Amino acid sequence: MTLFMDPRTTPDNTSAPDNTSATFDEDVSSESGPEPRWPVTPIVLGALSVLGGAAYLIDAVGWADVNPTPISVIGLAIVCGGLVARRQIGGGRGLASIAVLSVIVVALSAMVGPYIHDGTGDRVYHPQTFEELESEYEFGLGNFTVDLRDVDFPAGSTTVAVDFGIGHTRVWLPSDVNMEIVGDLDIGKIDLLGNTDSGFGNDLVVESDTNSAATVVLDVDAGIGHMEVRRG
Repeated sequence: MTLFMDPRTTPDNTSAPDNTSATFDEDVSSESGPEPRWPVTPIVLGALSVLGGAAYLIDAVGWADVNPTPISVIGLAIVCGGLVARRQIGGGRGLASIAVLSVIVVALSAMVGPYIHDGTGDRVYHPQTFEELESEYEFGLGNFTVDLRDVDFPAGSTTVAVDFGIGHTRVWLPSDVNMEIVGDLDIGKIDLLGNTDSGFGNDLVVESDTNSAATVVLDVDAGIGHMEVRRG
């Protein structure tokens, strides 16, 4: 006997789609989270600290005279490398500000570097006799004074050169000698016996005749700051 079943009453054996695998994959993906970022900024700061410490140590123990300009350029290269790494692997928070600061340091070191080993701080040269007089006085950064008022200059012409880097330089001359003063200041204010100039590329030539048999030819060359020549 054959049984005919109404298709409308046939049980539906079609199973529902299995979402178990998709749900598992989503759970795993959500648990794994974003890929970890490398600590780029701490690595860069650590490298800068090592660079600065090594340069200081080499200069302090006298192994070599360290010029700050190439050291600062190397530091800037390290920061730029960190910026490149940040684009590749992420991280590097604050590196942009460090890069700007590094550029400023490079610019300052380029100005200061040539003078840093000529002396810094406050320096006074005060020869008491003509025999103690030097033909050239040099100084790097700070306040620099050359006092020649006690020197008894002989008849004829005596040339004295003063080279200064950055800061304030003052030269005192005796009041009883003839003077030929040449002042050259890159940036700042220049004052030679009351004759002044300021700004960039300051050049002044001043002569003073006292009918003396002795003449002092003074050549003052400075980088940045304030230059003064007085008589006393």
